[in-house]
Amino acid sequence: MANVKIVKRHRTTPLDAAERLKGIIQEVRDKHPSLVKRVDWDSSGLGASGTGKGFDARFDIDSQDVRIAVKLGFLARPFKGRVESTIQGKLDGAFPTAAE
Repeated sequence: MANVKIVKRHRTTPLDAAERLKGIIQEVRDKHPSLVKRVDWDSSGLGASGTGKGFDARFDIDSQDVRIAVKLGFLARPFKGRVESTIQGKLDGAFPTAAE
Protein backbone atom coordinates (compact mmCIF):
# COMPACT_ATOMS: atom_id res chain seq x y z
CA MET A 1 0.00 0.00 0.00
CA ALA A 2 1.31 3.44 -0.95
CA ASN A 3 2.25 5.88 1.78
CA VAL A 4 2.21 8.84 -0.62
CA LYS A 5 -0.42 9.30 -3.33
CA ILE A 6 -0.48 12.37 -5.54
CA VAL A 7 -2.76 13.20 -8.45
CA LYS A 8 -1.96 16.23 -10.62
CA ARG A 9 -4.07 17.49 -13.54
CA HIS A 10 -1.72 17.88 -16.50
CA ARG A 11 -3.83 19.94 -19.00
CA THR A 12 -1.86 18.62 -21.97
CA THR A 13 -1.66 15.43 -24.02
CA PRO A 14 -0.80 12.20 -22.21
CA LEU A 15 2.40 11.82 -24.26
CA ASP A 16 3.51 15.37 -23.44
CA ALA A 17 2.73 14.74 -19.78
CA ALA A 18 4.83 11.56 -19.93
CA GLU A 19 7.78 13.48 -21.39
CA ARG A 20 7.52 16.09 -18.65
CA LEU A 21 7.37 13.37 -15.99
CA LYS A 22 10.39 11.64 -17.54
CA GLY A 23 12.22 14.97 -17.30
CA ILE A 24 11.39 15.27 -13.60
CA ILE A 25 12.58 11.74 -12.94
CA GLN A 26 15.81 12.32 -14.88
CA GLU A 27 16.43 15.57 -12.98
CA VAL A 28 16.13 13.71 -9.68
CA ARG A 29 18.41 10.92 -10.95
CA ASP A 30 21.02 13.46 -12.08
CA LYS A 31 20.91 15.38 -8.80
CA HIS A 32 20.78 12.30 -6.51
CA PRO A 33 22.24 9.34 -8.45
CA SER A 34 22.23 7.01 -5.44
CA LEU A 35 18.55 7.66 -4.70
CA VAL A 36 16.83 6.28 -7.81
CA LYS A 37 17.96 2.77 -8.73
CA ARG A 38 15.65 1.85 -11.57
CA VAL A 39 12.70 3.15 -13.60
CA ASP A 40 10.98 0.85 -16.11
CA TRP A 41 8.45 2.41 -18.47
CA ASP A 42 5.49 0.43 -19.80
CA SER A 43 5.36 -0.22 -23.54
CA SER A 44 2.66 2.47 -23.86
CA GLY A 45 5.02 5.06 -22.39
CA LEU A 46 2.24 6.22 -20.08
CA GLY A 47 3.21 4.30 -16.97
CA ALA A 48 6.30 3.26 -15.09
CA SER A 49 7.51 1.45 -12.02
CA GLY A 50 10.49 2.68 -10.08
CA THR A 51 12.62 1.59 -7.18
CA GLY A 52 15.19 3.37 -5.14
CA LYS A 53 16.77 3.82 -1.78
CA GLY A 54 13.91 3.13 0.62
CA PHE A 55 10.99 3.31 -1.82
CA ASP A 56 9.00 1.72 -4.63
CA ALA A 57 6.93 3.94 -6.92
CA ARG A 58 4.30 3.71 -9.61
CA PHE A 59 3.70 6.47 -12.17
CA ASP A 60 0.59 6.54 -14.38
CA ILE A 61 -0.68 9.08 -16.87
CA ASP A 62 -4.15 9.20 -18.40
CA SER A 63 -6.00 11.77 -20.51
CA GLN A 64 -6.31 14.18 -17.57
CA ASP A 65 -4.02 13.29 -14.69
CA VAL A 66 -0.57 12.23 -13.61
CA ARG A 67 -0.80 9.78 -10.71
CA ILE A 68 2.12 8.92 -8.47
CA ALA A 69 2.02 6.33 -5.70
CA VAL A 70 5.07 5.81 -3.51
CA LYS A 71 5.54 3.05 -0.97
CA LEU A 72 8.15 4.16 1.54
CA GLY A 73 10.33 1.67 3.34
CA PHE A 74 10.37 1.63 7.13
CA LEU A 75 13.42 3.89 7.46
CA ALA A 76 12.09 6.39 4.90
CA ARG A 77 8.64 6.80 6.49
CA PRO A 78 9.70 9.66 8.81
CA PHE A 79 10.44 11.67 5.64
CA LYS A 80 6.94 11.20 4.18
CA GLY A 81 6.05 14.91 4.41
CA ARG A 82 9.26 15.96 2.73
CA VAL A 83 8.86 13.36 -0.02
CA GLU A 84 5.26 14.44 -0.63
CA SER A 85 6.05 18.16 -0.74
CA THR A 86 9.06 17.62 -3.02
CA ILE A 87 7.03 15.57 -5.51
CA GLN A 88 4.16 18.07 -5.41
CA GLY A 89 6.56 20.96 -6.01
CA LYS A 90 8.15 19.23 -9.02
CA LEU A 91 4.73 18.45 -10.48
CA ASP A 92 3.49 22.01 -9.88
CA GLY A 93 6.52 23.30 -11.79
CA ALA A 94 6.03 20.94 -14.72
CA PHE A 95 2.23 21.23 -14.84
CA PRO A 96 1.20 24.75 -13.84
CA THR A 97 -2.45 25.38 -13.16
CA ALA A 98 -4.12 27.36 -15.94
CA ALA A 99 -5.39 30.79 -14.97
CA GLU A 100 -9.14 31.02 -14.98
